Amino acid sequence: MSTFTLPVGRSDTAAFDTAAFDEPLPRGVGVVWVLVWCNVLTYSPEVSTLVHIPSVVGKALTQGCLVAAAVLALGLNGRGVIRRNTMLLLWSVLAATSLMMSLRLVGVGTTYRGFRLVAFVAVLWLLTRWFGEEEMVFVRLQRRVLLGIVASAALGFALSPSKAFGAHHRLNAVIWGILPTQLAHYSAELAGLTLILWACGLLRRRAA
Repeated sequence: MSTFTLPVGRSDTAAFDTAAFDEPLPRGVGVVWVLVWCNVLTYSPEVSTLVHIPSVVGKALTQGCLVAAAVLALGLNGRGVIRRNTMLLLWSVLAATSLMMSLRLVGVGTTYRGFRLVAFVAVLWLLTRWFGEEEMVFVRLQRRVLLGIVASAALGFALSPSKAFGAHHRLNAVIWGILPTQLAHYSAELAGLTLILWACGLLRRRAA
C-alpha cells in the first residue's frame, strides 16, 4: 500500500508526484463516489427550490443512490479486495452496534436506517481497494463533488436570487434543497482542501 506523505517545513515539492496527481480518475469509482454523496445529500423540503420536488420523491432518490452505489461497487471490486483502515473499522463497529440496537423492536424505520448504515459502510470497504494511491483518487473526487455542489448553489442564485436567500437572508441551494449551514460546511471544506492542494504544489494557481 503506497503512502503519500506531506513534507513538513519544506518549500520544495519534490516529494509530490504531480504527474500522478494529474492522471485520469477511474470512471467507475468516480460514479460510485458521486452516488455515495447523493445518498448523504439529504433533500431538505424546508428550502423553496426552483422546481418543487415532493419530500417522498427526494428521499427515494437519495436512498436509491445507495443501492446503485452498492451494486456498482460490487461490480468494480467483485473479488472483495479490501485494505486495512482503522477509521472504517470503528465505523463498522458503530454500524453493527446501531443495527443490533434497532432490531430490539424499536421500530421498522429505525431498523431500516440501521441496515442502510451497514450498507453504506460496506460500500466504503469495497472502495478501500483504491485508498492510498499516489493519484489521490478520493481527494480529487471529493474536491470535484464539493465543487459541483457549490457551483449548483451559485447557479441557483443566478437564476433566482430571492429564493436562494430565502426569508432568513442566508444562501440556500435551490436546485437541490440544501440548507445554508450545510452549504456553508461544504464551501468551507472545498476552500480548505483547495488551499492545501495549492500550497503543496498539486494544484495550479489559476485552478485554485
